Amino acid sequence: MNNSDELFKDLAEGLDVVALLQDLCGVQEIYENGDELGHSCKLPFGMHKNGDKNPSASLNKKTLLFNCFTCGGGSIFWLVENILDLTSNQAIARVKEYSTGSIVDYEKFIDKLKENLSKSAPKGKIDIPVYSENIISSWIQETEYMDSRGVSREVQKEMKIGLREIGEEWVYDGKNSQKLNVPRIIIPHIFNKQLVGWQGRKLTADPRPPKYKNSKNFPKAWSLYNYDNLDQNEELIVVESPMSVLKLKSLGISNVVSTFGASVSNYQVHLIRQFQDVCIWMDGDSAGRKASSYLVNCLSKTNMVTILEEDNEDPASVGDPLDYLINQRKNMLEWNLSLKELKV
Repeated sequence: MNNSDELFKDLAEGLDVVALLQDLCGVQEIYENGDELGHSCKLPFGMHKNGDKNPSASLNKKTLLFNCFTCGGGSIFWLVENILDLTSNQAIARVKEYSTGSIVDYEKFIDKLKENLSKSAPKGKIDIPVYSENIISSWIQETEYMDSRGVSREVQKEMKIGLREIGEEWVYDGKNSQKLNVPRIIIPHIFNKQLVGWQGRKLTADPRPPKYKNSKNFPKAWSLYNYDNLDQNEELIVVESPMSVLKLKSLGISNVVSTFGASVSNYQVHLIRQFQDVCIWMDGDSAGRKASSYLVNCLSKTNMVTILEEDNEDPASVGDPLDYLINQRKNMLEWNLSLKELKV
């Protein structure tokens, strides 16, 4: 088995897909058309959160890829994660319950599948879910919260920022779990002209829900936020968070991308390397410094690199980002010497 397509096909041969759809996903009627199993969409967002009267979804028995004409689609694991609000490992365990085939060591098989997906180039819905923009259309609106974070109304509109006032989430407190409504600012992630997910920033002071929550199977490792809006002939600024991107765009700095955190993948480095001039501006904490060092090492032989860093600050919180961007840069020599507490 050389690629993820073949691995999914091998998994499909031993999976009772009909039982999984009916018992696990709550599908009532299934209509077979060759390899496609047509059924109602049970995804908890988009146009079907109140039910799908006319079946608009299908799951392919051989590829294990789900698609809804209204909501979008992804792999069978992505489907189970979304319907049951599970983590990736929890979804794998539930799918395993319906495996009737010859896969002896299921855990090793799944590990091989994950390894294959992480190393190969992204190939459509297996690696990156694709959503319909109908899902976010009801959330899009300008908000006072984003105003307070220094994000202009123009940028809010351009980047389709919104507010999800009603969003039920499971929160865990020791041994107990509870379902809460967690309102969130929604930051859509559009990559290669397709909606591939979104990031939600909570607006409640309740400490139990995470501050940020991504859509399921969020393609962090295979994409960069704001990548579709870049000019490849201009300097690229690399930051950690989408909020930093939005703040800088509001100040007129448009050629900026977010890596969605301090962990940077090889594919993200590949995308960044396409730009001749790169300014690295990660957060001023230990994780951000490690990310900066990693990017410097990856880009030093192929790109013109400068680095920005401020202890305990990020581009969205520093006092005057424009002044800082102009006057506080270090080249790679200065950066390396500063790590050793030396001066040029």
